Amino acid sequence: MQPYKRWVVFTASFFLVISAALTNMGQLYFMAALLLALPFVSYLVGMSALANLEFSREVPASAWDGEVVSFFVVAHNRGRLPRLYLEVRDHLPEWLEPADGVWPVLSVSGGASVRVPYSVRALKRGSYRLEWITVTALDPLGIFAFSRRFRVPSDFLVFP
Repeated sequence: MQPYKRWVVFTASFFLVISAALTNMGQLYFMAALLLALPFVSYLVGMSALANLEFSREVPASAWDGEVVSFFVVAHNRGRLPRLYLEVRDHLPEWLEPADGVWPVLSVSGGASVRVPYSVRALKRGSYRLEWITVTALDPLGIFAFSRRFRVPSDFLVFP
């Protein structure tokens, strides 16, 4: 949990408890309890954000040295609930770099697939083996981040 968000939740709950004690209103105790339970519920929802997901990567067979090419990440959600705002980071070899400097963020509806492009610059010739991608999801409140690595093997050839 991020420090300032932790302080906001606990301080608000503390003042609700004080207000409940001063005004003798039982409803404020319930509000404080709900406010304290909210991060825990958000954590449980965030933990399930990466369940029932499958990923694949589509790359062109080859490119030229210095060329910018489009790679694609294909995400398939086997669950019924949508998965929102998933950030995908590709573990690229040393001589391949993201052309935009930005990794794709995607959302997948329940039972659906989505194909998202991202640009990669080939800096040096060679045959490259791409293995892993890391997908990061946040809980609904943005307090906790959950990451998972997926093995998505691909081969990519860069000509001089």
